[in-house]
Amino acid sequence: YSKQSFIYKLINKVLRTEDIDLLYTFRFFIGDLSENLQREHEKILLSKEKILNVYRGLKLDKEEFNKLKENQGKLISTNGYLSTSRLKSLALNFALKPTKRTDVISVLFHIQCNIELIDKNIIFADINQFSEYPDEQEILFDLNACFEIESIEENKSLQIIKMTVSNEGQKITKVFIELTEKETEEQSVSIVFGRLLCNLGEYDKSQKYFQQLLNDSNDEDQAWIECNIGRVLHLKGEWQEAQEYYDSAYDRMMKNKPARIKDSAGVLNNIGIILDDQGKYDEALDYHQRALKIREKFHPSDHIGIAASLNNIGANLYDQGKYDEALDYHQQALKIKEKFYPSDHISIADSLNNIGNILLDQGKYDEAFDYHERALKIREKFYPSGHVNIAASLGSIGVILHNQGKYDAALDYHKRALKMREIFYPSGHVDIATNLNNMGLCYEYQKKQKMALDYYQHALTMYERFLPVDHPSQQRTERNIRRLYGKT
Repeated sequence: YSKQSFIYKLINKVLRTEDIDLLYTFRFFIGDLSENLQREHEKILLSKEKILNVYRGLKLDKEEFNKLKENQGKLISTNGYLSTSRLKSLALNFALKPTKRTDVISVLFHIQCNIELIDKNIIFADINQFSEYPDEQEILFDLNACFEIESIEENKSLQIIKMTVSNEGQKITKVFIELTEKETEEQSVSIVFGRLLCNLGEYDKSQKYFQQLLNDSNDEDQAWIECNIGRVLHLKGEWQEAQEYYDSAYDRMMKNKPARIKDSAGVLNNIGIILDDQGKYDEALDYHQRALKIREKFHPSDHIGIAASLNNIGANLYDQGKYDEALDYHQQALKIKEKFYPSDHISIADSLNNIGNILLDQGKYDEAFDYHERALKIREKFYPSGHVNIAASLGSIGVILHNQGKYDAALDYHKRALKMREIFYPSGHVDIATNLNNMGLCYEYQKKQKMALDYYQHALTMYERFLPVDHPSQQRTERNIRRLYGKT
């Protein structure tokens, strides 16, 4: 790696671009490199060195530098190995190297590490004896390193960014892993990684990763892998294909000796959600109740899996207009989640969102707004780069504002939601259709009939691509169009 050969360039590119195909191909090399770094790291811990000062000099484009300025006092993690030097003079040479580019800034990173205080899992190593360039006195940080930006000293020719190695990234990772292990129970780390990609909205990457995993998997993992491919396809709006993967996963679990009854609850749960989305509420409710019954048999009453089933039954009842019953189920689910998760966990936001939707449809707009605003704050913190669930919160707040007669403000929220959804669903989606329909309503109430009709028709066209003709959402938009034409 230190030779800066094609391997060095490839590994850095793979980690920087997060190319799933290449990450999967090079996973053994990356794992081996990290293991070697850990062995060398032990030598630093056994030495008498207490404070380590290292430097890195480079050119940064202005946009990247401004992002760092905005995040002073916050954490930063590199998406790759970080090469630094004990020699400030060497780093300065890199930073001040002449260039013809006018859009870059000379930057010197000064990183300080208190070796006695940092977590043992923050790995860095002196690779001087292995390096092709021993005079550089290179210290290489592993993938899991996290830093806090202490200060930025701005000068005309050089910007000096002072950072300290931080334990906070390890704490965040530890909490995530512990919670994920409780949620996924017997699923392997390989599957957890794919789920993380999916949860971040990286649907194509997640699908590609799971497909590769399925090709190389053992029999034990195949059912869960198929279930997770189904989940990704479901979230992409490809319901028929998702159903096929769910059915295959369920069959595989049932054919196992002995049958994997406990695991099957997760698959039944997901099939139920697809049926809900298709408007087949009675059939969906049966699947949700079967999943709940299994979970109640195998788990204590406050298990997070039971909360998931209660949540799904609540969502089903909500879609059927049974708001009081739905609210009871969602409140039960929230109560379990609040015992299981920290207060700002993303799953808490999901329950707040669901309760907010019920209050909205009950006409309790102020209460609904509070719930959705709380959900939005958690989601924006959890997904700083955007996510479809942020769009859902924005859309719900838009509907509340519409019902309060605040049409301009409502449109602003709907536009923000639409912009985000179009990024995550470039080929269209039911949620985009709903977004367009809601914008049409705002324009209709503003007496902008032509614009309203345009949005309704766009919504209907998209609904027709994804929904059966008798689905309530499609029928609602058709009524909106007839009303504008005066054919009610």
